[in-house]
Amino acid sequence: MFAVWRDLGLSEPTNRQYEIADYLQSESSKRRIIEAYRGFGKTWITSVYIIWKLLRNPQEKILVVSASGRHAASITTFVQRLIIELPYLQHLVPPAYMRWSTLAFDVNGKKPDPAPSVKSSGITSQTTGDRATLIILDDGETANTAETEVSRDKLFDILKNRVDKDEN
Repeated sequence: MFAVWRDLGLSEPTNRQYEIADYLQSESSKRRIIEAYRGFGKTWITSVYIIWKLLRNPQEKILVVSASGRHAASITTFVQRLIIELPYLQHLVPPAYMRWSTLAFDVNGKKPDPAPSVKSSGITSQTTGDRATLIILDDGETANTAETEVSRDKLFDILKNRVDKDEN
């Protein structure tokens, strides 16, 4: 994270940002939640976490989910840009015959698999056939998905079904 922040011209991550990165890396439990104020850098930290996971295991299958499919795609696009633009990550750029779009992409070294290395998805989009070793939910709650008790229950059911499906 330090290297990415430095190379993007950002100031060094704060102690709290390092704590969140450590928390993500610790894998102390299957399910983790990060809560911090807007502008804290949760999405940036999580994007670097995605890259860290892919560096450690190019067979990883990561599904990025957001209330807005557009937001999820912006995260995968950011991850791709980091891979392309930072010299120490460029070895992850796949050969031309592998997937490389903002909605789904593979990294170099990934064995043939119907599931991409990273895929973006809207929270209510169709996920039949999707497989993931890691699901990241970023900004899943909006006025539409969490305003009423009924909408919160529906959101909970959607998330529970996605996680349960991928744990089986």
